[in-house]
Amino acid sequence: MGGVKRLAAITSREAEGAIEIAAAGIRGVVRVRQSAEGKLVSRSELGAAGTLVRGTDGVHAWEITPGAAPKLFEGAERTERVERAKRLFIVPLGQSPDIVSIVHAGIERIEGEEFERLEVTSVGGGVRSWLFSKASGHLVHEDSMETGPAGKMRVRLTHTQFKTVDGVTSPMDAVQDAGGMKVVFTTDPDALKYNGVLDAAVFVPPPEIQKLIDAAK
Repeated sequence: MGGVKRLAAITSREAEGAIEIAAAGIRGVVRVRQSAEGKLVSRSELGAAGTLVRGTDGVHAWEITPGAAPKLFEGAERTERVERAKRLFIVPLGQSPDIVSIVHAGIERIEGEEFERLEVTSVGGGVRSWLFSKASGHLVHEDSMETGPAGKMRVRLTHTQFKTVDGVTSPMDAVQDAGGMKVVFTTDPDALKYNGVLDAAVFVPPPEIQKLIDAAK
């Protein structure tokens, strides 16, 4: 995915693209800004459905959803979101500060293609699977169990349409399948940028989230 040295040197990632939730009839645009320190903010403009904002400053994790009260995640949900933000898209194996162990779990065949499955355990105790294509070497599938309003659910993130930008090869398309609900992300390669200088204010919790943080102290 661009070489170990190049991946290890990444300090930030900015991306823009399209988002679609076909089952809900929702289409929109999404902008993501991410730092190697584990900070992330995504803003999805979903037309009539409103604007969805998700973020973490590396300590707190939050979500502002149209039609609902702002949410500050706690416990397992907070841990999952903070750990997820520490991964720019994929780090060199063994170099992520949130990884405790990586175990080879054998070969798995999906739709006629063989994948090497690695079971990855994070500092917070979460376990996820990385499935690398034996043919291309790309990380194509990521499996995890995540906590939502209805409890734990299996989530698979599938990456396709790999392209090299700024010397880094990464997927332009991704499909997230969370309990049967699919969200499709399509990255605009012309709006993808690595190692830019991001304003620290980007990752400061919004006022309505800061009120929740203060109230929880």
